[in-house]
Amino acid sequence: MVIESSKGNYVVMKLLGEGGFGAVYKVRDQKNPLNEYAMKVEKKLKSRRHSKLKMENHWMLSDLRTIQAQIAILKVVSQERKQSHFTVIIDRGKKAKFYFLVMELVGSSLASLKMSLPTRMFSLSTAMGASIQCLEACEDLHKYGFIHRDLKPANYACGLGEKRRIVYILDFGIARKILNSKGELKAPREFVRFKWFLKGTIRFASIACHRNVEMSAKDDCESWFYMLLDFLAPRGSTSNLFQY
Repeated sequence: MVIESSKGNYVVMKLLGEGGFGAVYKVRDQKNPLNEYAMKVEKKLKSRRHSKLKMENHWMLSDLRTIQAQIAILKVVSQERKQSHFTVIIDRGKKAKFYFLVMELVGSSLASLKMSLPTRMFSLSTAMGASIQCLEACEDLHKYGFIHRDLKPANYACGLGEKRRIVYILDFGIARKILNSKGELKAPREFVRFKWFLKGTIRFASIACHRNVEMSAKDDCESWFYMLLDFLAPRGSTSNLFQY
């Protein structure tokens, strides 16, 4: 299958993963087969007002709509650190039945890497090094007034080749902007239903999330701490630590 775009044609190679908002495929440039990318695809739904991919592509400032603004913002993000923790957007577009977003291809998630080890856990040095990069990515996201709300090892991945030691933050499908147009914190909602969000990620959800309370930047930090515990213990042995 080939997805055509004004910037290039992308040959779908294989499915990398899928979730509630769509699927991610490994693709290659038809003209330059050595160039491989990740393509996130989301079906168009009449019940959904805005595409989640649009959220990811405009995740810095929702009031900026042009491609030029998106590029300018992403340049700022990439300059936050010498080694950015955010993947580069290659292309974007829409078809009759779906939206697509072509991004820099990354390697295995931290969750997969951990489970591939005989001990099912990272060494102390690896856990601390990876956790620091995870927190840096979270900090950069917060600088622009957004919270992730779904931090977990599966939403972080290592780069490829020369970038294999860089940890990237992924999946902004349920990220939320917490600042208004004046740069002030938005008034918290009285009740927030997160039951759908907790499916599959309950171990890393913050206490506020469990209590259906509005989340903030500190909740991302709380989820990050639970990830650190998970990195340092085999699967299943941390079950008691995640009971509140």
